[in-house]
Amino acid sequence: MKRWTLRVLLGLLLLLLLLLGAVAAIGLTETGTSWLVGRVQPLLPGELSYRDLRGRLLGRLELEGLEYRQQALQLTAGRVEFAWTPAALLQGRLQLDSVGVDVLDLKLPPGTESPEQTPPATLQLPDSIAVPLQIRVDSIYGRQLRIEPYGAEPLLIDSVELGLHSEGRRLVLDRFDISAPQGELALAGDVDAAGDYPLDFSLQWRAVLPEYGELSGSGGLTGSLRSQLSLTQQLQGLADLALEAQLHDPLGAPQWQLTLDLTRFDPEPFVAELAGHALSGKVELQGGLEAASGTLSVDGSLPDVGAVALSAELEASPEQLRLGDARIRLPDTGALISIDGLVSALRTAPQLDLRLDWQGLRYPLPKDVPAQFASDKGELRITGPLEDYRLELVAALAGEQVPAADLTLEGQGNLQGFSVLALRIDSLGGELTLDGQADWAPQPAWKLQARARDIDPGLQWPEWQGTLGFSLATEGSLADGVPQLLATLESLSGQLRDQPLSGEGKVQLQGSDLTIDRLQLGWGNAKLAASGQAGEQLALDWQLEASDLATLLPDAAGKISARGTLSGPRETPALAADISAAALAFQGNRLEQLNGALALDLGWRSPARIDLEARNILAAGQSIDSLSLVGGGAQQDHSLDLSLDSEAATLAMRLEGGLFEQQWRGRLSRLELEQPEAGRWTLEAPAALVLAAGSASSESLCLAAQNAGGRLCVDGQWRAAGESAGKLRLERLPLALLSPWIPTATQIEGFVNADARAQLAAGGALSYQAHLTLDETRLTLPDEGLAFDLDEARIDADGNQNRGQAELVLRLDDVDGRMNASVAVDDLQGQGKLSGQLQLALEDLSFISVLVPDIRVGGGRVNGDIRLAGNLQQPRISGALALDDGRVEVPASGIALELLQLKLRDDPARPDHMLLEGSAVSGGGELSLSGDLQPLLPSARIDIRGDRFQAVGTPEIQVYISPQMQVEYRSERIAVRGELVVPEAMITPPTVSAGAVTVSPDAVIVDADGEPEPLPFGPVMDLSLRLTLGEKVQVDAFGFRGRLTGSMMLTEDARRVTRATGNIGVATGEYTLYGQDMAIERGSLVYTGGPVDNPGLNLRVRREVEDVIVGASVAGSLRQPSFELFSQPSMPDSSKLSYLMFGRAPGASTTGEQAALAKLALSLGREGGSAVGEKLTETLNIDEIGFGGGDTLEETSLYLGKYLSPRLYIKYGVGLLEPTSEFVMRYQLTKKLVFESNTGTEDSGADLFYSLER
Repeated sequence: MKRWTLRVLLGLLLLLLLLLGAVAAIGLTETGTSWLVGRVQPLLPGELSYRDLRGRLLGRLELEGLEYRQQALQLTAGRVEFAWTPAALLQGRLQLDSVGVDVLDLKLPPGTESPEQTPPATLQLPDSIAVPLQIRVDSIYGRQLRIEPYGAEPLLIDSVELGLHSEGRRLVLDRFDISAPQGELALAGDVDAAGDYPLDFSLQWRAVLPEYGELSGSGGLTGSLRSQLSLTQQLQGLADLALEAQLHDPLGAPQWQLTLDLTRFDPEPFVAELAGHALSGKVELQGGLEAASGTLSVDGSLPDVGAVALSAELEASPEQLRLGDARIRLPDTGALISIDGLVSALRTAPQLDLRLDWQGLRYPLPKDVPAQFASDKGELRITGPLEDYRLELVAALAGEQVPAADLTLEGQGNLQGFSVLALRIDSLGGELTLDGQADWAPQPAWKLQARARDIDPGLQWPEWQGTLGFSLATEGSLADGVPQLLATLESLSGQLRDQPLSGEGKVQLQGSDLTIDRLQLGWGNAKLAASGQAGEQLALDWQLEASDLATLLPDAAGKISARGTLSGPRETPALAADISAAALAFQGNRLEQLNGALALDLGWRSPARIDLEARNILAAGQSIDSLSLVGGGAQQDHSLDLSLDSEAATLAMRLEGGLFEQQWRGRLSRLELEQPEAGRWTLEAPAALVLAAGSASSESLCLAAQNAGGRLCVDGQWRAAGESAGKLRLERLPLALLSPWIPTATQIEGFVNADARAQLAAGGALSYQAHLTLDETRLTLPDEGLAFDLDEARIDADGNQNRGQAELVLRLDDVDGRMNASVAVDDLQGQGKLSGQLQLALEDLSFISVLVPDIRVGGGRVNGDIRLAGNLQQPRISGALALDDGRVEVPASGIALELLQLKLRDDPARPDHMLLEGSAVSGGGELSLSGDLQPLLPSARIDIRGDRFQAVGTPEIQVYISPQMQVEYRSERIAVRGELVVPEAMITPPTVSAGAVTVSPDAVIVDADGEPEPLPFGPVMDLSLRLTLGEKVQVDAFGFRGRLTGSMMLTEDARRVTRATGNIGVATGEYTLYGQDMAIERGSLVYTGGPVDNPGLNLRVRREVEDVIVGASVAGSLRQPSFELFSQPSMPDSSKLSYLMFGRAPGASTTGEQAALAKLALSLGREGGSAVGEKLTETLNIDEIGFGGGDTLEETSLYLGKYLSPRLYIKYGVGLLEPTSEFVMRYQLTKKLVFESNTGTEDSGADLFYSLER
């Protein structure tokens, strides 16, 4: 027995040794491990393969080129590593040294619908979890991972790594790091698997949002699994946000709280228009698994809106959703929107109880902009189940062009439409109602009745007073995109602008077929009627009659009559119409006579006929004496004549041709154009023309100038799908045609010759060439005996879609001058590479006086070499341009600029800028310039400094200035800042003769042709300049002798005229009136921010005559002065005037002095009369009212004037103190010839005046 027992034990020991040996052979050798993997491969559900295996199972094992496939699941890995320490098991520890994969590509199969899961039971944790083995994981990692879910974009992960270990019942997560293109994450912490299971984790992360920026966060998760968990996060980047969350009783009946505190959120990366409009706010939510509630508040701003504040309360549960006390406030506009609502029975049949109301809504929202639409208050209410809800809307509406209205809407409907719809609008003294039903599903359909009564548009638009009403029935649908509509105008009644209204008719639309059934509209003397069908075949008749438009339309006059038909197929209809009009006028435009007939059949089933004639047209300020368009003929033989006659130009043109197979072929047989500056041009010979939908061509279209010579020829062809080309030739065009645009004193001779060609290939490639020369060119200034020849002047240009270049050459041998300029742009489809050069040398500048006769250039020279490089977005300029030793005389100003220096040079620090330096001497003073400019924009910034620089030096006026100014120029704006000091000036204007007549302040200067001078245009002036008068500003003018002093700030911008703030006063001075010297006690012009030409007045003059002191005070403004006399002792105003003007009492004055005194008294007596006269002219509908006077008060008269037509003026005057009367009639025969007759109690006569203006 003992022997068998020993044998059994030895057998078991041997078996154990064999087993251990097998395990060692498999696990501790590479061969054994490879054998084991080979045995496992067939047992797997998919296909597993690898390229190389290194290592052993009980230690470190590496697989390279691993692939695994199971149906749609595919996995490839460049390298897989598994390394652990088996010996650690003997110490009670599972130790994984390194487990990971490099270059993983995992494609996942389609997902399967997971079966409906029952809610998990409440998780119960034991008091503690005992781990039989301690765990240590140094690294579980993955690098360059690509995970592609089925049908979705792949997920890329640069690296992921996990490390953890256990300490008794405590599990420590040493690290869990993820790095990916989308961001990064780092998690670490620990959890104790006993008691309340306390845990403490830290979390940092960063997310990259393409095109928007980054958002990062940091914080932690603390607490215990059995009591409460707390999560905190602080976010930065795109938003500054603090997040706090608590979860109570996580494993039992969880209750949670969430707080989001948003300090700043800039929406610019998401919506560029919201740049600078940051948001802030706070969200507080709490709840459990079955219900939640919370509050929301957000503050921010929006463009054109200003501040915005949003607040709301929320409640949610499986049965209902409530939005309470939701408000949107716009503090800057005072608008308020409130929303309250409840949606209940969510699981069965939802019930609605929603309310929205508002106050102070308007559009546009800013208060400083007139509201196009506004609603002071309104309310919307929706109640009931979704399948049978009721809607009620009450609102007040108004706007700049929207009449004030009260709107009421009631509806009953479901998700398909309104079964009952009733709309009422009370506005303009009446009401508008709309009743019926409307559906939007399954397709739009409606049946509605609209009625209006007692509507008075004049309550909103005074020129459209009336009372109108109508009744309109409409029904229709939109089935499968095909409209069906029937609209019946049952009645139109009332009156508008005291003219009766009437109307009735029916319009029906079925798909694309329109039927008009006796549509008739009437308004006073105007009638419009239409009837017929418009489908595949057209058969429409229409007629319009209006015998007096002045009774219907404001600012309109005349009569019009038109009628016509539209018939035939829709693709090629035939139009026939007749029209006549007379004395038409509307808002300054007029047409004296229009007659026309038109018969045009696009299918050419009958000959065409066009006959339109208009006379005396004034449109957009342009006057046309006559305009006619006459044509007609068959499809292959028709013609069209156009003639135009106006003061600006006359034009006569004739086209002849025909339509052959969708192509019009013909010729331009006549073209005559005459214009005052360009002369008379005529067509040398008929020019062939071919026009089609995809092509056009012209051959040898040449115009010749009949008066001064010259020839212009154009020919070319265009094809939509092919090559196109064009040529232009200009031969010996006289430069004398430029005379109206050069100085009057300058004469120009010579000719322009030009040749230009362009080609467009079928693929869109463009090429062009141009050559222009000025030949035999000579400019002279006869009055000064100056002349110079332009020996060479040419421009050459060529290019294509990728490159363009141009060259300018000027040569003036008389003044030893030359200029060569060239520019080229390469890569036009890309960056646009620039290259160019300007070389300029002028040794004698006297020729400038020929171009600018108002100055005399006595010396100086200009030299320059400037180069251009870079590209169109970032050009670079290098080189310099200089004017040296210049001398310029300005006769009109009486000054000579000496030592004139001006230099432009490149700025190395700013390649697209040039630096400016300059100086000049005048009258012993100096002026200097410095700054920079961007010649390619253009823009400039210039500092002007000077000291006693003489700006004016005529015998009558001498002015010296000391500027400290800055000037900035942009294409749309000129800004002037700084101070202009006038240290010294002497102003002595020439004596004005007694017969001289001053220009009326409301006069408009016209040129020789009678047209007003155009208003100035160009950059807007932005002025903020201080003007300071020094101690030597003397004035001896118009009886005043004295010294002025003071300072004022001048301002001007695009919105207002020049304005001033400051004071200009008389330091010392006296005033001479009628030979009498009067002392100026005080005198100043006071500017308080108003227009510079209307200062406040504060003047006081006085004189002493023996024992009498008399004087005058002037106050008010320059446009509305107030004049008051004073004296010691007191005396009548006539005596004060006599002492003030002549130094003696009225009785001692001469006859001439009495006459002057009478005129002055009359002038003072009508102070303010201008304003009264203006008021009377408006009330009496006359053009002029005023007083006239002779040498005595007895000759004073009142006169009234009226223009009966633009050419006929009458005036009637009556004596105020004497029984006299006068009647004057003035008639303008031509622009320069005027006839005037005068009939009165004293005498009668007639005159013929001829005026010549320069």
